[in-house]
Amino acid sequence: MNRRETLLRYAGCAVAGILVAGGARAALMGEPAQAWAPWLAAAAVVLAVVWAVSGAVLDKREQRRIAAEARDEEPLVSLVLLLRQPRYLDEGLLCQMVRAAWDIRLSDAEDGGNFVVGESPSFIVMAEGRTFLVNNSDAPYFTDGPLAASQVKDLRLRKAVNGHRAWMSVDLMCNDEAPVEEAYRWIGKLIAELAADDCLAILSPQTGWLHVYNRELRRTLCGGDPLAVFSQATTAAVLHCREEDDPRMRLAVDEAKRCWPEFVEAFENRGEDQHFSVRVPFSDGVHTELMWMTVTAIENSIIYGRLGNEPLSIRGMRQGAIVRAPVQNVSDWAYTQGEHIRGNFTVQAMRRAGDH
Repeated sequence: MNRRETLLRYAGCAVAGILVAGGARAALMGEPAQAWAPWLAAAAVVLAVVWAVSGAVLDKREQRRIAAEARDEEPLVSLVLLLRQPRYLDEGLLCQMVRAAWDIRLSDAEDGGNFVVGESPSFIVMAEGRTFLVNNSDAPYFTDGPLAASQVKDLRLRKAVNGHRAWMSVDLMCNDEAPVEEAYRWIGKLIAELAADDCLAILSPQTGWLHVYNRELRRTLCGGDPLAVFSQATTAAVLHCREEDDPRMRLAVDEAKRCWPEFVEAFENRGEDQHFSVRVPFSDGVHTELMWMTVTAIENSIIYGRLGNEPLSIRGMRQGAIVRAPVQNVSDWAYTQGEHIRGNFTVQAMRRAGDH
């Protein structure tokens, strides 16, 4: 396969990936067919870029075949960053980030090997036989932001969905039959490099999971299982108390209370590298929010610790503040055990609700 044919292959992968990305986003929130328009435009941009590099363009019938196949593909292997505002990104900046994330050498697209080609909103990245699409959109990820936000129980995530104005993603295009887990390790490292203080949340289109973004996630994103960021309880959901009126949430709370002795026993025998948190209600007399607190002691049915969330509406409280709460107010708990998290009953309930 000559260089021109290779580039055309990447174009086909990119077009398929862009269409899958559009379909994945629309499917996540049940968006109308009009939501595909920006993605078709992005596909055209990528084709134009590769045309300029290779001096050729895909036959239209081949494009239609690729698009048809894309609709039947497995869920998009991708990670998305929801941004507070649009981000400038050009080929040179992306090259720097790719080198930093993957520690590889890049060459010109016409010379073969690893390369980056394109311009915002879409870039093709070739790395060690894998082809990725990097998107940099200056529009909200969800066409109907209020509708999308209304389907999110977590107040922090709801605020991120409502408040984001742009997004970036790294999508797998072609992987030469390598395991998906390996592809996520590549994607996680580049997403970690792209992430900055303007990131509000991170999304997995494949699973539909959404998590508030913070710098502490970088280590996990660069590790062996980037999707583990969606299991972390460090900045887990903040809920209005009325959310617990959901029958699934009530069952989750009941289970957490029934299993409370397990948490106490684990805490009393904790190791230095373990982390323990409980979710309890806090109020300023006007607003009440269910938040996580990191546990430092349990004495006489009182839990002592530090607030693990930044309150959304409650005045006079900040993340990290010293707090205490009665054991009877616990609605959920979680602790780390090696690479696993025990508990997290309400978080799991919200995920199960989101899968239906």
